[in-house]
Amino acid sequence: MKKIVTVCLILIFVSAGITFMDAAEDQTKKEIVKVNYIKPSQAAKLLNSYISPKGNIRYDDRLGFLTIEDIPEIVDMILEALKMIDIKPVEMKFTVDLILGSMDDAPSDVDPSDPVLKELQKILSYKTYKKIGSSFIRVQENTYSEHSIGGTDLDLMLDLHPKYIREGNRDTFQVDISLSRLTVRTAEHGARKQVKDGLIHTALSLKNKERAVVGVSKLNGGKNGLILILSGEILK
Repeated sequence: MKKIVTVCLILIFVSAGITFMDAAEDQTKKEIVKVNYIKPSQAAKLLNSYISPKGNIRYDDRLGFLTIEDIPEIVDMILEALKMIDIKPVEMKFTVDLILGSMDDAPSDVDPSDPVLKELQKILSYKTYKKIGSSFIRVQENTYSEHSIGGTDLDLMLDLHPKYIREGNRDTFQVDISLSRLTVRTAEHGARKQVKDGLIHTALSLKNKERAVVGVSKLNGGKNGLILILSGEILK
C-alpha cells in the first residue's frame, strides 16, 4: 500500500513539474524600444532571424519604435544585438577643389608647391591651372549628397556617397563620386527637362585627411580640362 502511495506522489510531482515547465515556456516578454539612428524597419529585418516561433517584431518608422515580443531569453538577446546596429553614423567632412587646366599662357592662380598638382603636372600637358570652385561638404556615412560647384556659369553638379571603413587602427573612406554638367533638353512633345551629362565618375579609397585627384574631364577637344581633387576627414 505504501509503495502505491509513493508511486502516486511521484507521478503527481512529475506531472506538476511538467506543467510548470510548459507554463514557463509559454511565458513571453514584451519590450517597446526607441530606435535612435537606424530605421526601425531596417532593424526589424536584421533582427528577425533571432525570433522564435512564438515571437514577433513590429516596427513603426513614423514614431521610431520597435516592439519585440518573445520568450525572455530571446528578447534579451535581441536587445543586445540592437545595441550593435543602432549606432550613430560617422560624420565626415570633404573638401572638393575644381581646377581648370588650360593650354593658354595665362598666369596660374594655384599654389605651385601643392604636392598633388605637382604630381599631376608630370602627366598632364596643360600650361596653366586655375581654381574655379571649391566646396566644403559635411555628410554622414552611407548617405547621398548633391552640391552645385563652380558657379552658375558652369552648371556643374557634384554627387557624393561616402562609406566609412575601419581597418585595424586606420580610418579609410570608400567614396563614390561623380561630376556632371546640367543641361536642358527638349523632348519630342516640346517639354523641356534638366538632365545630367556625366563628366567624371569613379569610386576610390581615401585615408583619413588624404588628398587625391578624383579624375580629369577633357573639354574643347582636349584644349582644357576639368580636374577634380578630393580630401576627406572624419569628424569626432
